[in-house]
Amino acid sequence: MRKAAPARRAAKATARPTPAPRARATAKAAAAPRARAKAAPVPRARAAPAAPAPRAKAAAKLYKLTAAEIRPIAPGHGACIASDKITVGGSPVRFMYREPAIHHVDSGWRFLSGLESDAYMQDASHHAFYDCNTIANYDRSIVPYLDEPIGSAFEKPPGAAEFARVTDWSPPRE
Repeated sequence: MRKAAPARRAAKATARPTPAPRARATAKAAAAPRARAKAAPVPRARAAPAAPAPRAKAAAKLYKLTAAEIRPIAPGHGACIASDKITVGGSPVRFMYREPAIHHVDSGWRFLSGLESDAYMQDASHHAFYDCNTIANYDRSIVPYLDEPIGSAFEKPPGAAEFARVTDWSPPRE
C-alpha cells in the first residue's frame, strides 16, 4: 500500500471529526437498578424587556377624490404642494403661487385654500406633494395658469370664477 503524504494525512485528519471517547460502564453501575431521575426544575425565562412604544402613525388621509376619479386634465406639469384643506377638506383653490422648484420633479406650484392659519401651515403633515394634474381634478380653474413663470401668484376671492394676479406678495423666505 502506498503511504499518503504527511500533508494529505493532516488534511484527512481534520476533515473527519473524531468521536469522543466513550465512558465504560462499571459492573456495579450496570447491576444497580436505575433510579428515576427527578426532572430538574426549569428556570423561568426572564421577561423580555418591553419593546419601545411604536411611533404614532399619521392618520390615513381620506381624500375627497379617489384615484379612480382622477382624469387627465392637465398632465405633464410636474409635481406641486397642496394643502389638505383642498385634497381632504374639498375646499377650492383660492390662492396659488409658483416658486423655484425644490426637487427635480417639482414644478414650484403651491396651492392653498386661503383658509389655512399660520399654525396650520407650520405643520408639515397638512401638506403633500401631488401631481399638478391631481390638483386640477380638484379645481379645474387652475389649469390656464399652470404655464405661468416662477414668481407668479394668483388669488380667487370667494364667489369669483377666475383668479386675479397678485402683485404685492412674495413667497415666504426660509
